[in-house]
Amino acid sequence: MKHLLILILLSGAMNSFGQPEFPEFLNGTWKVDGSEIYEHWDQLNEYSFKGLSYRKVNDEMKVTEYLEITGKGHEIIYKATVLNQNNGSSIPFRMTRSDSIWVFENPTHDFPRLIEYRMQDDSTLQVRISDGKVREFSYTLNKQIIPAQEVDSTTSNPQYDVALARRLGADDYGMKGYVLVLLTTGPSRTDDQELIG
Repeated sequence: MKHLLILILLSGAMNSFGQPEFPEFLNGTWKVDGSEIYEHWDQLNEYSFKGLSYRKVNDEMKVTEYLEITGKGHEIIYKATVLNQNNGSSIPFRMTRSDSIWVFENPTHDFPRLIEYRMQDDSTLQVRISDGKVREFSYTLNKQIIPAQEVDSTTSNPQYDVALARRLGADDYGMKGYVLVLLTTGPSRTDDQELIG
């Protein structure tokens, strides 16, 4: 019994150390320090992120790159699809380190071969892009705090008619609940003789 308990503990320890840590801290919008370049990440589920990199030009968003991070088993893959490059194909980078530094590598790609996110604190990341030899650059990302905005349908929609919405029993958005019933045709089957006859 003692040996079985030790074996179970060792197995659990190996699984916990072998599982890479998913970079959940990325969720949200990040801005490059001193520039109008942003990264935005949305966590879709426990092991899936979708993101994009964009520039703001005259308050207009210009997407430059689509990003994705997905986990499968013991492997986490970062994919980057740069607009007007690689015939629209995404380039995969495998996570090789995940503690306070998250490193994604693709040794067969020309540039970059390495993408590194290093947490400085909860709202600051240092990003390093490199070919693994001499060519590299880095920048700082600062997390953006975007306040939640309440939408008042009476001011955001000039066509909204408050009196009509109340008269029809609609909610604050002018919507009313309905029940949808789908009827299908087919043979009638019943054991009740009164209904048949």
